[in-house]
Amino acid sequence: MNSTSKAIALLHDLGINPSDWQQLKLNSRVYVAEHCSKPRILKIYIGATLKERLKALVGLTRSKRALSGTALLADIQVFTPQILSTGCGNGNAYIIMEKVAGTGAFDYLDSTPDLLKKDRKQLFESIGRLVAKLHNHGIVHGDIRPSNIFITDSNNYNKLALIDNDRTRKPLRKQREFKRNLVQAMMLPDNYISAAERDVFFSSYANDMGIAPQKQAKLQKVVMNKVYWRFEHGGLPHADHYKASQT
Repeated sequence: MNSTSKAIALLHDLGINPSDWQQLKLNSRVYVAEHCSKPRILKIYIGATLKERLKALVGLTRSKRALSGTALLADIQVFTPQILSTGCGNGNAYIIMEKVAGTGAFDYLDSTPDLLKKDRKQLFESIGRLVAKLHNHGIVHGDIRPSNIFITDSNNYNKLALIDNDRTRKPLRKQREFKRNLVQAMMLPDNYISAAERDVFFSSYANDMGIAPQKQAKLQKVVMNKVYWRFEHGGLPHADHYKASQT
């Protein structure tokens, strides 16, 4: 079965009209499409693992988790795409959500190499404050890479949105997950962020979290060691690894 036939079969299995949607992405794990006439995004989670199937038995499909994660963010007034409907069929869960107008932070930095220093500073400061806002409410995002942080207004970097929220939750082991989020947020190659801008991010985060400067320096060192370890052992990914639309 070719990719087009596979996509059509997926949509038919879920009772969704294929002619209403334009495919954006299809791989072994996920199908993403944009509605042809409305600002809507469809995401189908394909071929659930045994772990995912067990979670589904108790009502914890990825679509339900995305709905829960979105609600957590809405409760603390963090902007995220509104989920319009969810469902499941033939072992595949899906969500239909509104399309966010904006650009992922990595794509934004990639397309604006001449961005003024003061604007870059404000952006990284706002990202630090966004992560701190989640953590101050005991919430972690499953993958808060810059590509999942959307700039919705280039004239106001305080208007950031988060996408891919199916792993957004309140974890039991908060400190470990908090550090994981910081590592994810700093997964930018050095040609996209300066050392001073990393300092701005951590200073903004620590200030809103009430972390003393000495502890901030220690935390920053631990986090950045993990970032560079990932770059070294995983290989520095090509820029496309960081780029994302609402997929």
